Amino acid sequence: INLATNGSYTFGTAAATSMTAGDSAFEVSVDNANIANTITINANGSILERDSAAASLFRVIRVTGGTLILGNAWVRNGSNSFLGGGIRVDTGGALTMYNSTVSNNF
Repeated sequence: INLATNGSYTFGTAAATSMTAGDSAFEVSVDNANIANTITINANGSILERDSAAASLFRVIRVTGGTLILGNAWVRNGSNSFLGGGIRVDTGGALTMYNSTVSNNF
């Protein structure tokens, strides 16, 4: 997946909810043995962030299964009362990041 060069992706609400892990703007879950279990996102310098005016707390990314390769990204403003304000990687998931910054997450 190639995002727009130097784009800004601001999430105002959580798309995925979990009573045990907290909410997330988006989740990566690729654990089917019949397909490739890796998703690659080249953010091309884009910002992926929780809207600071959002009414609820949620992290930006959660990896629940398979591997996420995330490159050239800024992940920021995630906030969650569970582990992983910006990014959470569960057992069974993996994350490879390059040329990226994770900042201002709580």
